[in-house]
Amino acid sequence: MDDLKHRLQTWLGRRPSQNGRTFHDMHEEVLISEAYERIKRLECKLRLLREEIDVTLLNVPVHVETKQEKREKKEGTKIEKEWVSVRAWNILQRDGIDTLEELANLGDRRLLRCPELGQKTLRELKELLAVHGMYMLVNGGQ
Repeated sequence: MDDLKHRLQTWLGRRPSQNGRTFHDMHEEVLISEAYERIKRLECKLRLLREEIDVTLLNVPVHVETKQEKREKKEGTKIEKEWVSVRAWNILQRDGIDTLEELANLGDRRLLRCPELGQKTLRELKELLAVHGMYMLVNGGQ
């Protein structure tokens, strides 16, 4: 306690008086004591908050990825037959495009080279990607 009081006095720019104490010195000691008590109360509150945070963190559910989720994440999002027209589905299957990531990386120029794929089907596939928060590369990755 004396160390903290001494640091507070030093911070205030006053050294503790060795001999006679004036009214000002006594007032300063009261302020230092009050500051010390406030610091102790804040430390106690901080300790309680830390404990509360630790308890809260222990109760937060942690999602552990299953093997299936890891595989899907690695492989990408599979394109479902119900998501696209029959024409688009047949084109994608024929060209071996199974995931949204593969579709996005091909790009529109590469897809337009596919037989039977025109602007309307390309627009459909771009809309499919947009629904899933993705976009198609203009020139493609290949």
